[in-house]
Amino acid sequence: MEDKKTENTTVNTESLSKYRIEALTDGVFAIVMTLMILELKFPEDITVHTFSTDIQDQLLLLLPKLENYAISFIVLGIYWIRHQTQFNIIKYADRGLIWINIIFLMFVALIPFTTSLIMDYPGFQLPVILYSFNLTIIGLLLYLHWKYATYNFKLVDKDINITYIKRTSKLTLLAPLIFILTIIISFLDTRISITLMYTVPIIYIIFRNYSKVFKPKIIRRRRIHKKNGGQESN
Repeated sequence: MEDKKTENTTVNTESLSKYRIEALTDGVFAIVMTLMILELKFPEDITVHTFSTDIQDQLLLLLPKLENYAISFIVLGIYWIRHQTQFNIIKYADRGLIWINIIFLMFVALIPFTTSLIMDYPGFQLPVILYSFNLTIIGLLLYLHWKYATYNFKLVDKDINITYIKRTSKLTLLAPLIFILTIIISFLDTRISITLMYTVPIIYIIFRNYSKVFKPKIIRRRRIHKKNGGQESN
């Protein structure tokens, strides 16, 4: 009896609820994505008499900042979607997963800072490198998050198909690989480097739609696996 009590206590201690991690992540992403818009400001010295002419010039000057804002917002949206998708599969959490999430959110919280650098110093290489590096680390931590949870089915159901796990790993690695490439290209041309960032949502959508072709096979395979009482069908 004492051994059983000790065993149950260990399980309750190590297996933690995933919902508080999701709530914290949603809150951090919401704050970060809101803070970025604060970098878009009109100068305060515009007068009423010159407003009609100055407003056009100022809007044109804001276009590069709007571009960087849009890229950051969309990429963060992709990372948030990937995080939510992973937690649809992850059933439990442990302290290792919690710490991966904490470090992940620490770099997410840096995005307004690195975005402001690339907004305030257009054409300079260092802001582009810091910005791309920031987004690369976020993507790699999200990949580590998935690998940690699925390794030996640690925090997921054991009937999850291995094909789905591998496909999700590849999809998660797409964005950080592109941002590593933007760092390399920034040594040649920062404008091309920033333009390359537009491919992140495009490639993600293409890869996602292509992957859906295999989804029915994965679902059917899992159903057959359950019907056979745990014996997987080829």
